[in-house]
Amino acid sequence: MHTLEVQGLATAAAKLAQAEAAVFANADSFANRFCTGDVMDITGVWFSSRQVKFAYVLDCGQHISDEIPLDEFCAWFQSIVAA
Repeated sequence: MHTLEVQGLATAAAKLAQAEAAVFANADSFANRFCTGDVMDITGVWFSSRQVKFAYVLDCGQHISDEIPLDEFCAWFQSIVAA
């Protein structure tokens, strides 16, 4: 792998880590926008080229997984970064 490819992967990984951290740091905002029910905790976030998958636990103990289009996540993320 060439140095530029490695640098590009490192940059992409850092941006994904920043997006993941934003979900947990702004869990209430994320839950209000994308989750259904009374959310106790967001337990995971995974990114693909077209979707963001996430898991959360409701106050009643039920575990839920869901997904949203990447562009919806990006709009939310931009609103968080801009605030």
